[in-house]
Amino acid sequence: MNQRGYTATAADRAAAEMKIRIYLPLGSHEKGSLPCVLVPPAGTTLLTGSEMDKDPANPEHLPYVRAGFCVVTFSLDGVPMPWNDGQPVPLGLTRFAYMDFARSYAGLINFKTAWGVAQHIAAVDRNQIYVAGHSSAGTLALLFSTHVNQIKHSPKLAGCIAYAPECDVEAALSEYVNSVAPQWLPGGKQFIVRSSPKTHAAGIECPVFLFHSGGDQVTPFSRTQAFHDQLETLGKDVTLVRSNGSDHYQTMIDEGIPAALKWLAVQRTKVRKTETTSKSDGTDVAASSSTAAGWRDDVKSDNPVGIRPVRPQDHLKAGTNVFARATVTSGYSE
Repeated sequence: MNQRGYTATAADRAAAEMKIRIYLPLGSHEKGSLPCVLVPPAGTTLLTGSEMDKDPANPEHLPYVRAGFCVVTFSLDGVPMPWNDGQPVPLGLTRFAYMDFARSYAGLINFKTAWGVAQHIAAVDRNQIYVAGHSSAGTLALLFSTHVNQIKHSPKLAGCIAYAPECDVEAALSEYVNSVAPQWLPGGKQFIVRSSPKTHAAGIECPVFLFHSGGDQVTPFSRTQAFHDQLETLGKDVTLVRSNGSDHYQTMIDEGIPAALKWLAVQRTKVRKTETTSKSDGTDVAASSSTAAGWRDDVKSDNPVGIRPVRPQDHLKAGTNVFARATVTSGYSE
């Protein structure tokens, strides 16, 4: 153990101990036949990370699986240490979790690692990989969407779904960050700007689906509306669905995910048309993206996690060039 109470192996390596769970629809699947959704865990403060959700029957995951998608979920660096229920976590412990989360660029390195893993699953169509998330996970999905195009030799992201996200992290956290002594959240004022989807909106190149309850008491609908308007002004492909609900979670389950699945069906049709057009003009979409990067093609769908570390040349710029080296060894199939 080091002075932070964490194991030494996790001390300074982003994504070094992240966990991943993979869901596959029942049955056998031909190579490249399944669309895929990457879903990070929700419920963070946007200053720290989170363990992977422990419930394999998570209602935020299974609807996609039942609709024929592979789902990849994963943990985020910077998990706060356990503390007494109902008691505020000491700032010293929050600082250590925050530093790990900041080192992972607000979870971007974890997301990038999961992105690489998805492309190793033989059954996954690498041109049909989407990201989705609720609340803080929706914020991270949007943030990843603004940076994914900087990953070299990688397929394009097919689309992003964000349910009740916080689109303006600076507006949400500036009061708290300004109230905390700088030594507890080093670089915090700059971090909440850099980790905000609003800051990087111009970098989004994929279609975006936003869902939010008008009466949400946790993340305000108004900031999602503003982000939608920002994307529209930038000429982005964006859809916003407003619910009449007043809660933060259940409306997303009851209305948001079904609406997103309908949107996904439309996006999948568009991608298929693009692939058909590319083949007709002699362009091999897969060869021009993932195969050129040397992704393994021999991973069997019944053993989807034969994974190598992510390589330095597959770098992601997030203020500076960063890359993850994480070997992931766990998997799950419904």
